[in-house]
Amino acid sequence: MIASFLRYFNRWWDPMQSSREAIITLRQQTDMIDRKGEYLEKKIDEETEKAKASVLTDKPVAIAALRRRKATEQEFERLQDARLQLEIQINTLESANLNARTLGAMQRANTAMGDTHTQLTALHSALSQFREYNTRSTIDVLRSEPTCSTLPGLDGDELKAELEQLEQDVLYEQRVESGELPSVPIYTLPIVDDGAEEEELEQLQLALAM
Repeated sequence: MIASFLRYFNRWWDPMQSSREAIITLRQQTDMIDRKGEYLEKKIDEETEKAKASVLTDKPVAIAALRRRKATEQEFERLQDARLQLEIQINTLESANLNARTLGAMQRANTAMGDTHTQLTALHSALSQFREYNTRSTIDVLRSEPTCSTLPGLDGDELKAELEQLEQDVLYEQRVESGELPSVPIYTLPIVDDGAEEEELEQLQLALAM
Protein backbone atom coordinates (compact mmCIF):
# COMPACT_ATOMS: atom_id res chain seq x y z
CA MET A 1 0.00 0.00 0.00
CA ILE A 2 2.80 2.38 0.87
CA ALA A 3 4.58 1.55 -2.39
CA SER A 4 1.39 2.26 -4.32
CA PHE A 5 0.99 5.56 -2.51
CA LEU A 6 4.58 6.50 -3.28
CA ARG A 7 4.13 5.65 -6.95
CA TYR A 8 0.96 7.73 -7.02
CA PHE A 9 2.69 10.59 -5.24
CA ASN A 10 5.64 10.48 -7.63
CA ARG A 11 3.33 10.50 -10.63
CA TRP A 12 1.44 13.44 -9.18
CA TRP A 13 4.66 15.25 -8.42
CA ASP A 14 6.27 14.46 -11.82
CA PRO A 15 3.78 14.75 -14.69
CA MET A 16 6.47 13.86 -17.20
CA GLN A 17 7.06 10.52 -15.52
CA SER A 18 3.33 9.81 -15.47
CA SER A 19 2.98 10.54 -19.18
CA ARG A 20 6.00 8.36 -19.98
CA GLU A 21 4.44 5.46 -18.09
CA ALA A 22 1.17 6.00 -19.96
CA ILE A 23 3.00 5.95 -23.29
CA ILE A 24 4.71 2.68 -22.36
CA THR A 25 1.36 1.14 -21.40
CA LEU A 26 -0.28 2.30 -24.64
CA ARG A 27 2.55 0.87 -26.73
CA GLN A 28 2.18 -2.45 -24.95
CA GLN A 29 -1.50 -2.40 -25.87
CA THR A 30 -0.70 -1.68 -29.51
CA ASP A 31 1.69 -4.64 -29.52
CA MET A 32 -1.09 -6.88 -28.21
CA ILE A 33 -3.45 -5.54 -30.87
CA ASP A 34 -0.87 -6.21 -33.57
CA ARG A 35 -0.49 -9.82 -32.44
CA LYS A 36 -4.26 -10.24 -32.32
CA GLY A 37 -4.53 -8.66 -35.77
CA GLU A 38 -2.02 -11.13 -37.19
CA TYR A 39 -4.09 -13.99 -35.76
CA LEU A 40 -7.31 -12.60 -37.25
CA GLU A 41 -5.69 -12.14 -40.65
CA LYS A 42 -4.63 -15.79 -40.64
CA LYS A 43 -8.14 -16.83 -39.61
CA ILE A 44 -9.64 -14.77 -42.45
CA ASP A 45 -7.32 -16.49 -44.91
CA GLU A 46 -8.27 -19.92 -43.51
CA GLU A 47 -12.02 -19.25 -43.78
CA THR A 48 -11.51 -17.99 -47.30
CA GLU A 49 -9.73 -21.22 -48.28
CA LYS A 50 -12.50 -23.32 -46.67
CA ALA A 51 -15.16 -21.43 -48.61
CA LYS A 52 -13.27 -21.96 -51.86
CA ALA A 53 -12.84 -25.64 -51.17
CA SER A 54 -16.54 -26.22 -50.43
CA VAL A 55 -18.20 -23.81 -52.83
CA LEU A 56 -18.70 -26.51 -55.50
CA THR A 57 -19.23 -29.57 -53.35
CA ASP A 58 -20.89 -28.34 -50.16
CA LYS A 59 -22.42 -24.88 -50.35
CA PRO A 60 -23.71 -24.77 -46.73
CA VAL A 61 -20.16 -25.33 -45.50
CA ALA A 62 -18.92 -22.62 -47.86
CA ILE A 63 -21.59 -20.20 -46.64
CA ALA A 64 -20.70 -20.90 -43.00
CA ALA A 65 -17.04 -20.25 -43.77
CA LEU A 66 -17.92 -16.95 -45.44
CA ARG A 67 -19.97 -15.91 -42.41
CA ARG A 68 -17.10 -16.69 -40.07
CA ARG A 69 -14.76 -14.77 -42.35
CA LYS A 70 -17.14 -11.79 -42.33
CA ALA A 71 -17.35 -11.80 -38.53
CA THR A 72 -13.58 -12.06 -38.29
CA GLU A 73 -13.14 -9.17 -40.70
CA GLN A 74 -15.50 -7.03 -38.61
CA GLU A 75 -13.54 -7.89 -35.47
CA PHE A 76 -10.31 -7.06 -37.28
CA GLU A 77 -11.71 -3.67 -38.30
CA ARG A 78 -12.78 -2.89 -34.72
CA LEU A 79 -9.33 -3.92 -33.57
CA GLN A 80 -7.70 -1.59 -36.10
CA ASP A 81 -9.94 1.27 -34.97
CA ALA A 82 -8.87 0.66 -31.38
CA ARG A 83 -5.24 0.61 -32.46
CA LEU A 84 -5.73 3.91 -34.28
CA GLN A 85 -7.15 5.48 -31.12
CA LEU A 86 -4.17 4.22 -29.14
CA GLU A 87 -1.78 5.71 -31.70
CA ILE A 88 -3.59 9.05 -31.45
CA GLN A 89 -3.24 9.00 -27.66
CA ILE A 90 0.44 8.10 -27.90
CA ASN A 91 1.10 10.91 -30.35
CA THR A 92 -0.79 13.35 -28.13
CA LEU A 93 1.22 12.37 -25.06
CA GLU A 94 4.51 12.50 -26.95
CA SER A 95 3.65 15.94 -28.30
CA ALA A 96 2.72 17.08 -24.80
CA ASN A 97 6.04 15.76 -23.47
CA LEU A 98 7.93 17.50 -26.25
CA ASN A 99 6.09 20.75 -25.59
CA ALA A 100 6.74 20.43 -21.87
CA ARG A 101 10.46 19.83 -22.44
CA THR A 102 10.60 22.73 -24.88
CA LEU A 103 8.82 24.99 -22.41
CA GLY A 104 11.15 23.86 -19.63
CA ALA A 105 14.18 24.58 -21.80
CA MET A 106 12.82 28.02 -22.65
CA GLN A 107 12.15 28.74 -18.98
CA ARG A 108 15.67 27.67 -18.04
CA ALA A 109 17.05 29.81 -20.85
CA ASN A 110 15.01 32.79 -19.64
CA THR A 111 16.25 32.20 -16.11
CA ALA A 112 19.84 32.01 -17.33
CA MET A 113 19.36 35.18 -19.37
CA GLY A 114 17.86 36.89 -16.33
CA ASP A 115 20.80 35.79 -14.19
CA THR A 116 23.22 37.01 -16.85
CA HIS A 117 21.42 40.35 -17.05
CA THR A 118 21.55 40.65 -13.27
CA GLN A 119 25.27 39.87 -13.26
CA LEU A 120 25.92 42.39 -16.03
CA THR A 121 23.93 45.02 -14.15
CA ALA A 122 25.92 44.33 -10.99
CA LEU A 123 29.17 44.50 -12.95
CA HIS A 124 28.15 47.79 -14.56
CA SER A 125 27.25 49.19 -11.15
CA ALA A 126 30.57 48.04 -9.71
CA LEU A 127 32.49 49.63 -12.59
CA SER A 128 30.56 52.87 -12.16
CA GLN A 129 31.34 52.91 -8.45
CA PHE A 130 34.99 52.16 -9.18
CA ARG A 131 35.23 55.03 -11.69
CA GLU A 132 33.48 57.37 -9.25
CA TYR A 133 35.87 56.31 -6.48
CA ASN A 134 38.90 56.93 -8.72
CA THR A 135 37.56 60.36 -9.66
CA ARG A 136 37.02 61.31 -6.02
CA SER A 137 40.46 59.99 -5.08
CA THR A 138 42.11 62.02 -7.84
CA ILE A 139 40.29 65.17 -6.74
CA ASP A 140 41.26 64.56 -3.11
CA VAL A 141 44.91 64.09 -4.08
CA LEU A 142 44.91 67.30 -6.13
CA ARG A 143 43.30 69.19 -3.28
CA SER A 144 45.82 67.83 -0.77
CA GLU A 145 48.91 68.82 -2.83
CA PRO A 146 50.56 72.00 -1.46
CA THR A 147 50.73 75.12 -3.65
CA CYS A 148 53.00 78.11 -3.54
CA SER A 149 50.52 80.05 -1.49
CA THR A 150 50.21 77.25 1.08
CA LEU A 151 53.93 76.49 1.57
CA PRO A 152 55.09 77.58 5.03
CA GLY A 153 57.63 80.43 5.31
CA LEU A 154 57.22 81.62 1.73
CA ASP A 155 55.07 84.62 0.86
CA GLY A 156 54.52 86.32 -2.45
CA ASP A 157 56.94 89.25 -1.92
CA GLU A 158 59.82 87.01 -0.89
CA LEU A 159 59.24 84.77 -3.88
CA LYS A 160 59.12 87.78 -6.18
CA ALA A 161 62.39 89.14 -4.77
CA GLU A 162 64.15 85.80 -5.23
CA LEU A 163 62.85 85.61 -8.76
CA GLU A 164 64.20 89.09 -9.61
CA GLN A 165 67.59 88.27 -8.07
CA LEU A 166 67.77 85.04 -10.03
CA GLU A 167 66.89 86.91 -13.21
CA GLN A 168 69.67 89.46 -12.62
CA ASP A 169 72.21 86.71 -11.95
CA VAL A 170 71.30 84.92 -15.16
CA LEU A 171 71.49 88.12 -17.21
CA TYR A 172 74.87 88.97 -15.69
CA GLU A 173 76.25 85.51 -16.50
CA GLN A 174 74.99 85.78 -20.07
CA ARG A 175 76.65 89.21 -20.51
CA VAL A 176 79.92 87.94 -19.09
CA GLU A 177 79.87 84.93 -21.41
CA SER A 178 79.15 87.16 -24.41
CA GLY A 179 82.05 89.52 -23.53
CA GLU A 180 79.96 92.56 -22.74
CA LEU A 181 81.28 92.60 -19.14
CA PRO A 182 84.70 91.50 -17.90
CA SER A 183 84.72 88.64 -15.55
CA VAL A 184 85.47 89.67 -11.97
CA PRO A 185 88.46 87.82 -10.57
CA ILE A 186 87.92 86.09 -7.34
CA TYR A 187 90.52 87.12 -4.71
CA THR A 188 91.27 85.10 -1.68
CA LEU A 189 91.43 87.18 1.49
CA PRO A 190 94.51 86.60 3.62
CA ILE A 191 94.02 84.68 6.78
CA VAL A 192 94.51 86.94 9.81
CA ASP A 193 96.28 85.52 12.80
CA ASP A 194 94.46 86.48 15.99
CA GLY A 195 97.69 86.39 18.09
CA ALA A 196 99.54 88.86 15.87
CA GLU A 197 96.60 91.23 15.94
CA GLU A 198 96.57 91.26 19.75
CA GLU A 199 100.33 91.91 19.84
CA GLU A 200 99.96 94.92 17.54
CA LEU A 201 97.17 96.24 19.73
CA GLU A 202 99.34 96.04 22.87
CA GLN A 203 102.20 97.88 21.16
CA LEU A 204 99.81 100.62 20.12
CA GLN A 205 98.58 101.01 23.70
CA LEU A 206 102.16 101.28 25.04
CA ALA A 207 103.00 103.96 22.50
CA LEU A 208 100.01 106.02 23.52
CA ALA A 209 100.92 105.67 27.21
CA MET A 210 104.34 107.30 26.64
